[in-house]
Amino acid sequence: MLYFFENVGILALFASYPHVPPGLVAYSSAFTISKQMMNPGATVAFLVLPVLALARSRRKRKGNRVA
Repeated sequence: MLYFFENVGILALFASYPHVPPGLVAYSSAFTISKQMMNPGATVAFLVLPVLALARSRRKRKGNRVA
């Protein structure tokens, strides 16, 4: 959703050129910065979650073995 709102802000900036309101710049900037702040967390989650799921499934298999 952040991409959508960022793009809406950028399109509004283009439409209002050359008289760009400062509030519109702040709006667009806020969504751009929010999107950039979330990227590292999404990347880490993308890399770490499959490893955790694999470790959990292996642990479950070990626990289900009958001696």
